[in-house]
Amino acid sequence: MKPAKIYRFGYFRNIQKSTERQTANPKTTLIFVGQLIERKGVFTLLNSVKSISDPKTDFDLHIIGIGDLSEEIRLFIQQNQLQHIITVHGSMKPQKVAEHIQNADLLILPSVFDGWGMVVNEALLSGTPVLVSDSCGAKELVRQGQNGWIFQAQNQASLTRRLIHFLNLTEQEKQIIRRNIALINVKISIPIVAKYVVDCLNHALNPQIEKPLTPWL
Repeated sequence: MKPAKIYRFGYFRNIQKSTERQTANPKTTLIFVGQLIERKGVFTLLNSVKSISDPKTDFDLHIIGIGDLSEEIRLFIQQNQLQHIITVHGSMKPQKVAEHIQNADLLILPSVFDGWGMVVNEALLSGTPVLVSDSCGAKELVRQGQNGWIFQAQNQASLTRRLIHFLNLTEQEKQIIRRNIALINVKISIPIVAKYVVDCLNHALNPQIEKPLTPWL
């Protein structure tokens, strides 16, 4: 196929904030949402959290999902005495998942491979920054240091560096990032993406017109 006929594609959905963000939790809240399977790279995240945890740790990690690794993950948490940091919620209704994402400080998607990763869209549209591996298609939505960060897939050291960087941000710096997210989110809104799809169809039928630019890049 000719390059002129190839159009970049992403996955998008219309997401409305479900609640006002709560600020009662004094700890920094990290969240993972997804299947608990090898492909999602959960143990890269768990080992990273383990490496920077101590009795005075001022962050916690919430894991939402089920899968083949559920029991292995619970055993890892118990054996490494991380119960005070990590909570495994199992499955959860979509509305409750959305509330957890919105009230988190950072969503982490450490996938070994993910064709996209819709949970990244959900986090950004909820105003929550993201930390994703470079093997996630949704990395295209991330502007390094503006609405999130990208790390090398399956590389615990790479993830840990990004995580420590985030945990050391001041509250003012976190607020700036949230404002950036609101500005960047315009480019992944349904009206903008829908117009892009229509423009691609028009270009495919009328190649003499200018090829549309991907709005989220």
